[in-house]
Amino acid sequence: DEKKAAEPDGTLNYQNGLPLLRVRGGAYHLGFEEGRLLKKEIRQGVDDIFSYLDSKIPVPLINKPVIHAVLDHAWKKMEEYISYEDYLQMRGLADGAEVPFEKIRRIHALPEVYPSWCTSGAYWGAATQNGKMIALRNLDWNREIGIHRHAAVKIFSTTGRRTYVNIGYYGLTGVLSGINDAGISVGEIGAESKDESMDGLPMPFLLKHILQDSASLDSALSALQKNTLTRGYNYVIASALENKAAAVEATHSKLAIFYDNDAGESSAPYAIPIKNAVFRADPALDPGIRDIQLASKGNPGKPGLEMPAGSAYEIRYKKQGTLIQKNYGHITPQAAMEIARELAPGSNIQSVVYAFPEFWVANAKDKRAVDEEYIRFDLEKEKSFVYRT
Repeated sequence: DEKKAAEPDGTLNYQNGLPLLRVRGGAYHLGFEEGRLLKKEIRQGVDDIFSYLDSKIPVPLINKPVIHAVLDHAWKKMEEYISYEDYLQMRGLADGAEVPFEKIRRIHALPEVYPSWCTSGAYWGAATQNGKMIALRNLDWNREIGIHRHAAVKIFSTTGRRTYVNIGYYGLTGVLSGINDAGISVGEIGAESKDESMDGLPMPFLLKHILQDSASLDSALSALQKNTLTRGYNYVIASALENKAAAVEATHSKLAIFYDNDAGESSAPYAIPIKNAVFRADPALDPGIRDIQLASKGNPGKPGLEMPAGSAYEIRYKKQGTLIQKNYGHITPQAAMEIARELAPGSNIQSVVYAFPEFWVANAKDKRAVDEEYIRFDLEKEKSFVYRT
């Protein structure tokens, strides 16, 4: 019938052992089909994550209420910024997996309560071998949480919106890494500052909205500018079809946008501006944002820019710049994977290389993600699945 045609059953396949989920339909259907097809895995994943969290405060009968109260409090503050479609997708996920909605809600508060430390970069034009956009995204998080054991690639399509790939984890409808059918790719980096609040749109939902609605770099940046944000994050947003990218530094109330070889970076003596390349780790290059950062040895109590220190600057930012310069003009997806390996700490749970319409995904198992196999996907092959009006 007509509804079945608009919302067919989702499909679940495995590519080199990695779940590949495809779902087409409305928000509730997207969530329900993910829950239905990965019910056993989602239920186990939720149990595993809360078992870890509950163990972090070793006081019998007290730890669980404390952890749950922290997540519930964070969600209550963020909830008013969540769209009805986001709510429906989460509700569908809970119903399909037969998991209490409050547990799914707490899982979705987790990235804001326990932010990740990451690396992102985008290289194009004179920087790459064929001139086309190549973007890198390393996700570094606490491996003890175990979320890397629940990795999945999920392709979602809703009429009237962009088809997008959520390169993440089953049971989490928000986006930590992803790309859409217009070649827009996203990556974020936790960058702690004193200007933070849970009164805002959670980062994973912000990235999802960018992928759902953006066909250009300007429209993606507009989403960052018009939404109320939460805590300190740096972002790298790349547009493969336009062959341009931007780095964005943000806190709850501040936002700065940088393009390649940006004159605005000259105010930071530690910056490495490069033509046809933008890249970030934790340290901000905007003076106003750096002044309130705690990340990379920032001291908000001390006026002026502190020179960043630690691996976030020395390896994930400075070394990335050095490797871009060393490989300049010869960067390929495989070269980007080598750069990713040079930058990744032991906490590296995911690595993605985007070269639209292709992308490669590696997930941590026994070793860092960058030391595991990169699995290739091709959005060009998904054309029959994609539909919009």
